[in-house]
Amino acid sequence: MPTYIFLPVPNDEMLGNAEDWVEGFKKIGGDVTILINKDSHGLNRKGLRHLFGLGALRQLTTADTLYVMAHGRSERHHYNGIKLIGARRGDVWKNYTPEHLASTLYKEGLRTDFVDLRLFCCNSGVARDDDGRCYAQDLCDAMRDRYPGIQVTGYEGTLYSNYGPRFRKSDFSNRGNSDSAIRVVDRGIEPALYARDYSLMGRRGRASDFKVVYAANEI
Repeated sequence: MPTYIFLPVPNDEMLGNAEDWVEGFKKIGGDVTILINKDSHGLNRKGLRHLFGLGALRQLTTADTLYVMAHGRSERHHYNGIKLIGARRGDVWKNYTPEHLASTLYKEGLRTDFVDLRLFCCNSGVARDDDGRCYAQDLCDAMRDRYPGIQVTGYEGTLYSNYGPRFRKSDFSNRGNSDSAIRVVDRGIEPALYARDYSLMGRRGRASDFKVVYAANEI
């Protein structure tokens, strides 16, 4: 099924990360398309793009997978849960609350029967210390009324978009001979679960092994 990467803030860093993903995915026989959120004028302004069916996400079908790529922004240490995602736009940060991102996806033409939405943002699936919730959960709640079938995936750690040899979850915390562990080529993650374990510092697992999924149709 087709895979897409949406960049809410398409700066040079985010574009470079997305291009690393595309290059690595192609090497293992996959294909992914980058879509960007353009702030412009006239009929291309966000509200009018949606009104006239010109949004960046208008071509997606219910069988597709959409990744949103941005930085996860934490007010505390890097392994805590987040309340904002975003990236630099010039000299300032452009941030998205879950409600703002939900509105942006709708205005960019994401169909309301869409299902598979994934937040490739660091710590988007990590529970916050203050309320026990995560950004992926908050986004699912923000989209529920308009997108009753949406499933939002968040990731539990620091993410890397480039493809390389990654530890399987079953081998990740094995402190024995790491060279004998079976690895797979995939995008990487340094799981928040092990962030305080200095013996595992720098070790990267497979991003898809450390995730949480929230479904709008589950209370």
